[in-house]
Amino acid sequence: MKYCFLFILLLTPFLSISQWNIKGIVMDERKQPIPFAEVYVKNNLELRTQTNEKGEYSLQLFDGEYYLIFRASGYEEREVYQPISNKHVTRDIQLFPQKITELEEAEISVKRGNPGREIMLHVVRIRDSINLWNYPHSVEVYIRALEQITQLKNKSTDNNSSDPFENEQEKINKVAGNMNLAEILLTRNYGSSTKVKEVRNGYELRGNDKNLYYTSTVKSNFNFFENLLYLKDLHSTPVMSPISTPGILSYKYRLEAQYEENGHRINKIKIIPRLSSTSTLSGYIYVIDSLWLIQKIDLQMEKGNLFIYDYFNIQQTYQHPGDSICILTEQTLEYGVKYKNETSTCKTVAKFSNYNFNPQFPSKYFSNEVSSTAQEAYDLDSSFWNKQRSIELSEKEKKYILTRDSIQEAMNKKEYLDSIDRIFNKVTFLKVLWFGVDHRNRERKNQWTINSLAAMARPLYPGGPRVAPGFSYFQKWKNQRMIDQYTEITYGFLNHDIKGSTRWEFLYNPFKQAQVTALFSHDFDAVVSYDAITQIYRRSNFIETTTLRFGHTQEYFNGFYMDFTAEFSERRSIHGYKKMGFLDSVIPNDDFKPFVGYQAMLLDLTITYTPGQKFMREPYRKVVLGSKW
Repeated sequence: MKYCFLFILLLTPFLSISQWNIKGIVMDERKQPIPFAEVYVKNNLELRTQTNEKGEYSLQLFDGEYYLIFRASGYEEREVYQPISNKHVTRDIQLFPQKITELEEAEISVKRGNPGREIMLHVVRIRDSINLWNYPHSVEVYIRALEQITQLKNKSTDNNSSDPFENEQEKINKVAGNMNLAEILLTRNYGSSTKVKEVRNGYELRGNDKNLYYTSTVKSNFNFFENLLYLKDLHSTPVMSPISTPGILSYKYRLEAQYEENGHRINKIKIIPRLSSTSTLSGYIYVIDSLWLIQKIDLQMEKGNLFIYDYFNIQQTYQHPGDSICILTEQTLEYGVKYKNETSTCKTVAKFSNYNFNPQFPSKYFSNEVSSTAQEAYDLDSSFWNKQRSIELSEKEKKYILTRDSIQEAMNKKEYLDSIDRIFNKVTFLKVLWFGVDHRNRERKNQWTINSLAAMARPLYPGGPRVAPGFSYFQKWKNQRMIDQYTEITYGFLNHDIKGSTRWEFLYNPFKQAQVTALFSHDFDAVVSYDAITQIYRRSNFIETTTLRFGHTQEYFNGFYMDFTAEFSERRSIHGYKKMGFLDSVIPNDDFKPFVGYQAMLLDLTITYTPGQKFMREPYRKVVLGSKW
């Protein structure tokens, strides 16, 4: 008994010094996360951490009472009392921007010689009242996105799509030239930062939009009147705005010029980042003197935090009805990327017009569907765009559109398509030997393929060499429904056995990603699939399996997906099969393992749910944009 008591005494100190985790999110006055905020224990600076780009922090502490300090540049420091007692703690903290008067009193010596900073302090003071996005509105938007490829690849771009008919546009792009062009006409309805919906009334894409940015207004909003810009598809971290209270401490402001324009004096202020980790913009902001309204913005992003592009520039132009608000009228984005021997230079121009600041949005108008496009928007002719364009085409753009449309018209003629299909469907020696024999019916939009002789040959199999003729079939309808199937029958020369499999996939509701799959297989199977290759290919690792599998996948409501699979299989030993052992002396092998055959039934149900999943509605499909969750 005394030894047990001694053990408890020895163990007690270790139990009493257990560490517990305190975690949470540091947010600003609008409950948006604050990245890179400092969190530390008062009077113990060794116990400290920093929030990540999502504003999350985590700190390990022993049992006790603590005063935690939360601090971020441009925000009022906050001290909170937090006891830790035998459990983990979650605590979110909200910080508020420093008052303008406090910023004016700071760095007095800098202020006296820096009128640019004084001007920006005036702008920040009235920021909320002049901010367009503080008021519900609707606006008509015309967008033109252009990509110019200054150096073409020597080889055509690989197309890994299972849809063979997607390759047609690649052929037209190659002939038309080194340009991609998209035009979009839409109505943007704005209730608040979380209530946005656009209706795309016209969409014309010539080429592909892989590198084009801002072809929709719902993915990114360059609102510099917020503290932070969350550009999740563009930038790896939130971008600190220079037109914000925290921005006053994150940027340097230098008045570079003053000039007269339309009866107003314009201040040209240079924006210089202090730290690229938190303030990633540089360039110029133009402010109307005495009114303190933004006339124009011309800013560049630091390269290091961009996901795709090598550079990204933003230009915005504002109008000021009643000298009381900044109305965005034009936005130009210039960006580009160089990859291997191809250089892409892009430019997106958006024109905003016909603002309505008294919109009557129906009840429950705003939802997780943030954009919708009807089929009619894709079927508009050139006369529509000639009337609706709010930006004149350049001579180069006119030439490209004329050339590409002419090529597309010629390549879509039945005579041309029939000639292409005749060449594609022609049986040749190389197709039979190596590539496989294909046949396409463009009118019915289907294609079938027979395996080549090279694909049929299976020289190394558990029961000796085999031959495996195979057949695949693909069918696609106008409403984007698809059938894809592959069937293969194999014959073993050594054991004179027939095996094979057939797999069918039917996408019957593209919008809900509803798909049925079916598989029947009678073939060899490996007991262990993941091991050293010398172990996987040992004969004792192989059995014979007859399998019947059925699967169904569907999104039942927004963000809720269910994937169900049912499989019945019968597993048998292949002990007694003839085998080829001419390599056994080089790579030691064993014999097929005898066992009593058995049956198995497997059911697999996977359910996933993403709350608040945002999406764009296309005519026959759904483009998922993600969720804050």
